[in-house]
Amino acid sequence: MKYKTKLLLDHICGPPAMFLLNAVVYLAGKIIRRDHSIEAAEIKSIVIQKIVGMGSIIEFSPSLRAIRKCYRKASITFVSSLSNEELLKLYYGYYIDNLVLIDDRSFLRLLFSTFLAISKLITKKIDLFFNLEVYSSFSTFISVFSLARNRFGFYLRSTAFRKGLDTHHVFYNQHKNIREIYSYMISKAGCKDFDRDDLLNFNIPEKTISKINAYFDKNNIKKYILINANASELSLERKWVETNWIKLIKRLINETDYVILLSGSPNERDYIQKEIIDQIEEKYKGQIINIAGQFNIEEFIYIIRCCSLFVTVDSGPYHLGVIENIKMVSLWGPENPFLYGTARDNQISIYKNIYCSPCIKQTYSPPCQGDNVCMKSISVDEVMEKILSLLRNHH
Repeated sequence: MKYKTKLLLDHICGPPAMFLLNAVVYLAGKIIRRDHSIEAAEIKSIVIQKIVGMGSIIEFSPSLRAIRKCYRKASITFVSSLSNEELLKLYYGYYIDNLVLIDDRSFLRLLFSTFLAISKLITKKIDLFFNLEVYSSFSTFISVFSLARNRFGFYLRSTAFRKGLDTHHVFYNQHKNIREIYSYMISKAGCKDFDRDDLLNFNIPEKTISKINAYFDKNNIKKYILINANASELSLERKWVETNWIKLIKRLINETDYVILLSGSPNERDYIQKEIIDQIEEKYKGQIINIAGQFNIEEFIYIIRCCSLFVTVDSGPYHLGVIENIKMVSLWGPENPFLYGTARDNQISIYKNIYCSPCIKQTYSPPCQGDNVCMKSISVDEVMEKILSLLRNHH
């Protein structure tokens, strides 16, 4: 199921459903009068929910570590979409004990997997439920029907319906960095005094390292620049135009001696090949390799770790680059780097701050109607200048 279809369903069905649910929850609260106090020693079951957004899960990792430290006896369950399974399994074990996954590939799968998810959650007798989704009625529906004793959720004016459905309301301040926002939420549950910028690192197995090193040897890749030209369907307006990528790749090959690797998911492989690589003259193609869809997330993280420099749009891979602390140039438009980015000397964010940016999650359709001026305003010359600056000045 396409993201825009899911968003439309949430927008149409959500408000009336939340209105009715508010009445039910209000009456139930008056009758049951549950205890909403939070004592760390008494917390046995915690649920964290982030349905979509690989980057958001990564940015939540310092808070995840803090939750584990605060509630050592508690079982931690993470609720997310099937698309995030591979990432979440990297946290599985010490930081996450259980995964509950929503299969949103079709409407029927969504209904069935949501029913199963809620059924599983009810059996866990949840003490704390952290809902990291900001605008979604669907996520609130799961939170309420999980029967969690304490439900933490973000609110804005546009999500005022949550006032009667969450037991603990946390203002989502869009002028703060996302890690500060997440840490503020869990501080309301008693987790305080931790480093919110200390992202969890990933341990890459030796078997994976050997496999990628063998791939590098086989393809004679000694040093390379990694490029991610893809943005998920959460906001396709985050893409930079293909002609710009083509010009940039040709300049990189002409002006440096790096191999260019183009990354992406399996369903992005054809786009990378047809819209970018096939449009470049034959003489350049010996220096370009399409790796989209070839590697799992552990393997891709190691590829990021070994690159000389990473060029990417605002997307999940950007956040992996932040964790690895490699040289990186990131391109921002519909979202701003102040909310979701990280400021570092060896990582440069390019953002034009035009009038209608940021627009992600602010409107159901972008003000530009897909004509993403915010990204088109970023020139090839500017990106190339930042790349060369990092390659020259940081070792």
